[in-house]
Amino acid sequence: MINLKRLSLALFSILLLINCSTLFSQNSTRRVAIIGSGTAGLSSAHYVLSNISGVQITVFEKEEDIGGNASTVFINQSNSKIPVDIGAQYFTDGAWDQFINLLKSYQLISDTSVYEFNATLAIFNQGRTATNFISPKGLNKRGEKIANLRQFYRFHKAAHQLYSKGETSASTVENWLNSLKLSMEFKQNVALPFLANSIGVSIEKVKELSAFELVKVFAFRGPSNKQFFYVHKKGLGETLNSLADSLEKKGVVFKSSTLVKSVVLVDQTFKLTTEKSTEEFDFVIFATHPDQAAELLMKDEGLAVLRNVLLQFNYTKLNAVLHKDPSFIFRDKPSFLNIQTDSVTGEFLNSTQNLALISEQFDGIYKSWFSEKDLEYVMKNGTYLSSKSFYLPLVNEEYTDALHDLYKNSSLFPNIFFAGSWSEGVDNQENAVKSGEKAALKCRKFFDRL
Repeated sequence: MINLKRLSLALFSILLLINCSTLFSQNSTRRVAIIGSGTAGLSSAHYVLSNISGVQITVFEKEEDIGGNASTVFINQSNSKIPVDIGAQYFTDGAWDQFINLLKSYQLISDTSVYEFNATLAIFNQGRTATNFISPKGLNKRGEKIANLRQFYRFHKAAHQLYSKGETSASTVENWLNSLKLSMEFKQNVALPFLANSIGVSIEKVKELSAFELVKVFAFRGPSNKQFFYVHKKGLGETLNSLADSLEKKGVVFKSSTLVKSVVLVDQTFKLTTEKSTEEFDFVIFATHPDQAAELLMKDEGLAVLRNVLLQFNYTKLNAVLHKDPSFIFRDKPSFLNIQTDSVTGEFLNSTQNLALISEQFDGIYKSWFSEKDLEYVMKNGTYLSSKSFYLPLVNEEYTDALHDLYKNSSLFPNIFFAGSWSEGVDNQENAVKSGEKAALKCRKFFDRL
């Protein structure tokens, strides 16, 4: 009887330990907060959910809508409302594969759910009737000089070679262009405005930026490969809302219109305070811009080393504007992307997408990256439809150094991660998804050690 009692007590102790361990694992060591519901936040939730068992995920979003930089608005057109992306919009095979696969895993993309189009290009001086450069449309050369087409081919080929080398090259745009055997006229009138357009900055500013980061936007395939682009028919913003719905069905909790005010680390547990409550989490993913993350860490001096690095990142503001003013496109020979330059200085002014080249239902609707002056102009002339401001990283030497410091210092904190396309360089949906996967990897390592 004594042996049986001892055995029973031993078994009870073992069962108690197992139950306590399980309870601790489920209720105390699997709580993950994600701040921000853009592509980085949603992909973080997806990868955490896919790779960690028993996890409880809460996504906090200060805005009412899900999606972040992917935002769909509805425009009155031909007596109906059609969805138009004012933020992130198109994607393509090769450069957006992981993003595409994420959407496919939730049955959110198919051959019938997207528009397919070719991204033709026109670069022209404001007020001029001739172009500095215009790309062929199919086999139609459309009047462009053979010499310019050859130079653009060589420019694209050099960009693809730089892209293929990877991040080992730290050359600025200016140094890289100087190394290319292209005419000075081509560099000034075509190459520099084209590169400045990719991030919406002046030509002088783009010269300082990382050549490798900029060519990643367009040089993921060689110049001889025909490239088709895709746009989701219901809008990318609406598609990400559907992704959030799918994640919610899997147990992810979404708290929209909930502003996080501070994040404080106490005894390896994060106390996350909103306007309504304070909750505790074991792991926090900041799927926000660096300055927003820095502000949330303001009340914790123990995290000052991270806050100081986050404040070093530089951004540029861009206005995405939907309008119906055709003066910003080259009308004689329609192209999808229209880049306007100053007729005297050759400075990059603005760029406009002719959405009718995606689908006829968008006929007469244009999407532009505008300065405040251009935005005010279309608002006054009655062609304005909608607008939204975005902030894109200026990936120069200082930015790269700050990113290196952030990786180094955040490694000291095993239960925190800063996600977003900005953390990968170029601001696009693919990099946002990659950052979400990295967030989940660190999160899993953290829980595996417990």
